[in-house]
Amino acid sequence: MKKIRRIVSIFTLVMLLGLFSIINKVTAASSDKVGVLITEWGTPARYIFEYSWDNNYWCRVGDITEYPGQECKIGHVGKFVDVDGLPGEEYSMESHLGLMPWGLNHKYPGFEYVYDRSGIYKLEDGVYKSIHPEGKSYTEEEVPDNVTVIPAREIVDAMTGGLQFPLDPRDGSDPLEGWYKFDSKDMQNNPFQNGLCDFYENNNITFIYYYSLMGMPVEPWLAKDVDDPMLFFSMGGDRFQLTKALLEEAFGEMVDVRYGGHTGIPGHTKHEIEVAKEFAQEGVKKLVVSRETTDYNHYATTFLMTNYVKEALCEEGVLEETKLERVNQIGRTPEFNAMNINLLRKYIESYPAGSTIALIYVTHGLSWPGRETYGFMGVQFPWWKEVIHENGFLNYLSWKKAVQKEFGDRYNLVFSKDGSDLVKDSFFAYGYFTPDRLGGAFYTIRECMDMVSKMGIKNMLIVPCHWYSDNQDTQVIMRKNNHLKFTPKEDLANGIYDVTYCEDAEGNEVACNGSEAAHITITSSYTDQADDFAMVYYVVLRGGLERLGVYPRDEQLAIAESVFVEKTKGGTVQVNKLFSPIRNAKIVIPPDPAPQLPEDFTPPEQGLDSAAVPFSDPNKPFDCMWEDTTIIIGQMKNPPAMKTARPVGPAVHFGPYRALFNQDVSITIPYRRFSALPGKVQPYIYNHLTKDWDEIDGAKVDFIKGTVTFKTQVLGLFMAGVK
Repeated sequence: MKKIRRIVSIFTLVMLLGLFSIINKVTAASSDKVGVLITEWGTPARYIFEYSWDNNYWCRVGDITEYPGQECKIGHVGKFVDVDGLPGEEYSMESHLGLMPWGLNHKYPGFEYVYDRSGIYKLEDGVYKSIHPEGKSYTEEEVPDNVTVIPAREIVDAMTGGLQFPLDPRDGSDPLEGWYKFDSKDMQNNPFQNGLCDFYENNNITFIYYYSLMGMPVEPWLAKDVDDPMLFFSMGGDRFQLTKALLEEAFGEMVDVRYGGHTGIPGHTKHEIEVAKEFAQEGVKKLVVSRETTDYNHYATTFLMTNYVKEALCEEGVLEETKLERVNQIGRTPEFNAMNINLLRKYIESYPAGSTIALIYVTHGLSWPGRETYGFMGVQFPWWKEVIHENGFLNYLSWKKAVQKEFGDRYNLVFSKDGSDLVKDSFFAYGYFTPDRLGGAFYTIRECMDMVSKMGIKNMLIVPCHWYSDNQDTQVIMRKNNHLKFTPKEDLANGIYDVTYCEDAEGNEVACNGSEAAHITITSSYTDQADDFAMVYYVVLRGGLERLGVYPRDEQLAIAESVFVEKTKGGTVQVNKLFSPIRNAKIVIPPDPAPQLPEDFTPPEQGLDSAAVPFSDPNKPFDCMWEDTTIIIGQMKNPPAMKTARPVGPAVHFGPYRALFNQDVSITIPYRRFSALPGKVQPYIYNHLTKDWDEIDGAKVDFIKGTVTFKTQVLGLFMAGVK
């Protein structure tokens, strides 16, 4: 018996050792890979109750710091406050976002009625059914005496004073027919309370309104009752799969690419927190996190993405040992501009050559300037520190230059008053907001249209450039806020998202046969360009991977210099090796023009010397480098072929790939002097979307040294050539 036990014990030990060996091998394999977490809103292609309800929490509210010094609460805003004037524990108004007036999403002591004083219901067969599947329903006879029943179409927007859910301007129909609000007759003393947060209920009815206007399904409500799995995906669908395929083709088993949204739908799509924890549990120690936004902004990139991911890694106990890099935006790259040229070609070329056309660039934008307040209606999110205004406008200027270069020899394209590059003169619009939210610092679409009209220009293209597809922002919100024509429902059903129409001087729609009518086209927003978008996204993602030392497998890159450069100081990185094929290759990066800004700005209402001022002049940016970075210079020994020019020098890689700067940096590359004769030497940057090399203007050639020097705001693969 003892011998049998000994054999069993030895066998068990061997099995355990084998299991540990397997675990170690799996962990080692995982830790060698770089995780790529691609995230975004995760908005489904129809109304799903769970998404709309949870979206308010993740994207407007977020987790609360429960006690001072609580671990894994990263980047939270706000503070603990005294609400009763008595000694003892303070009330936490410190949270992940602090985006909305506090009492709308939290039960603030003494003002609980602000949190719950109404309800949203749908009347079906004589029963008012709660918008929340688990909420209480009422027959018409059971409606409480302290309630006023209001049709949803008559609900007034508390911020604007206008109707929150007006009738469909296309046909006068009611998108929310049958929906009602139970409002309190006496809000403060005898509120109607159904146990649900009013703001969450309002968020869901808003989603139903938007989806209805877009002709998308709004019933059934629950995810478990929806049959078509593709209706759950947005970026998680074709664009993610195409981008993932490009990354796997280039990097192979070195990368593990996964998707997680800012809001997940249980059982269908994952939240970014869930995916980050999976990576941590599998031993992944290098992680790139990314979202697809055109314009780098703190709200989405820092708060909605990075801080949630960091909290997840912290809760798993691996934050300090995980090398984390993030990709901030896709705008301002050669590929982004090429995608927009592809988008605009059919619209611009529909006009006769020589036509004058005003182009209004539309981005999402964010509020300006914001405030920091406390109490039951306090708001803490630091809008005044946002970087989106600078980054968005510089992206616009890059887009403007590329579009002008492509079409400007055949059309009179107008982008601003008097050819100005200042914000105040440019047709650069925030599509999501009304003027009261922008503090006079930035324009709405309608304000840009008014500028165009005053210049006597009759042809306008309104171009939504912030989004990766046509969605509720581009099809409903920006049109509702700016009194623009909605795309017909029949067109939307057939995958047509643009619309062309005419307006008179007062902004009323008129027939297009009058000479005084303004001819307006609202373009689509990349829905039909999934392949283009995937490539645009891929090139910036490879830059994130490069920061972690991972390069495409098939590229023969010989790194000559790798130097850490601090954001505040800038610096020069140069190849000085005597026999290097890329000797004299150099990058000169200016120091930060305004150290600590806009991050150290204070709310203007506080009246301090550090009060925030809006970005207005591209020649006076707050940033140059976005962060401390290791700058790499190397020779690409197997560069892509030049199709429209003859190469006369080595291909020089400056990285991290597609790193961006808010000031011009100076780059010098070598060329073979006698190979270039008798042509004019020009620098080129490789464009992965066109699969050719884009010429860079304004270069200086030094024949004695055999170098070409030029300015740029984006890094990549450069080479000298002759046409």
